[in-house]
Amino acid sequence: MRSLILCEGIDEVLILGYFLFKKAGWYYKPKEDFANDYKFPRPTKSSPAPEVYCKDDEKLAIWAVGGKDSFSRAYKLIRKALNNTQNEYIDNVFIVADRDENEVQECLKKIQTQLADNGIIVSELVNHSKNEYRYEIDDEELTMNIIPIVVPFDKNGAIETVLMEGIEENGEEERYIVQKANNYIDEIIESGRLNKYLQHDRLILKARLSAAISITNPDRSTGMYDNLLMSWDWEEKESVKRHFGILLDYVS
Repeated sequence: MRSLILCEGIDEVLILGYFLFKKAGWYYKPKEDFANDYKFPRPTKSSPAPEVYCKDDEKLAIWAVGGKDSFSRAYKLIRKALNNTQNEYIDNVFIVADRDENEVQECLKKIQTQLADNGIIVSELVNHSKNEYRYEIDDEELTMNIIPIVVPFDKNGAIETVLMEGIEENGEEERYIVQKANNYIDEIIESGRLNKYLQHDRLILKARLSAAISITNPDRSTGMYDNLLMSWDWEEKESVKRHFGILLDYVS
């Protein structure tokens, strides 16, 4: 079985790979190819080569496509892969997307339209659920599962919002830290003195999360962001499991 997880950026690759390793025993294999019949596009700074994980005879790739407006090229590759393989079919495609300031249904409609533009027609997309795409290759009927995971489910935000909820789960002190970290970032932004920094909503969310993690893990606060990000046991947080536990239903 082959599964492909599409996400916006490198942070999601780290979190999802860590989650699958901890919860289901998937191992990162940097020298392993996802398939031989088709290749991923040339890596870029915003969209590096997908990370391939293996478990028994199964393979899974986590691909940061390079931002919320870059999923189409991934859908194009999937459609091409389905047409150009003899036996390396993709069984599951997870689409992990941030809702930002949009309604979940708006995000699903955009995904559905982009899939259709690349020849993958799905009559309806339901968030956090299996949606079947049926197609034929050489008169054989096949099915690929498409599982969109637009986060968070019940409020505006992004994956950083899910992680901050995970920090708050630890108790009153952690909730206080997250609140004060948010207040700190708000105060800086509202000062009107920033011209170079925190000019985009996504960067503001990252700053909020980084501020909270730096307080709870000060010994890692001067390290690289990925080390700081991975200083929490995210796989045990109910917020993370609620949003991403569906991965385990199909790749365990």
